[in-house]
Amino acid sequence: MRNVLNPNEVLVSSLQVLMLIDASFGFEMETFEFLNICQVHGFPRIMGVLTHLDSFRNNKTLRKTKKNLKHRFWTEVYQVNAAESHLH
Repeated sequence: MRNVLNPNEVLVSSLQVLMLIDASFGFEMETFEFLNICQVHGFPRIMGVLTHLDSFRNNKTLRKTKKNLKHRFWTEVYQVNAAESHLH
């Protein structure tokens, strides 16, 4: 019996997925790989949560970063009712 969960097996049985995205770094390659796996298995509901927003000192930069990440997130998961949250 295996102790490690396979992401593919977990994804097949999940109805909702919570994706934590480091806003100070942006999207990583693993994020897009996971979204491709989601496409193969039929998209569950995906919620993106931006973290490390407190590292932005300039409010204008924070707004621009959130806007760019939200736009990219929505273009990747447009087929689904996706949502995005912000953790400060």
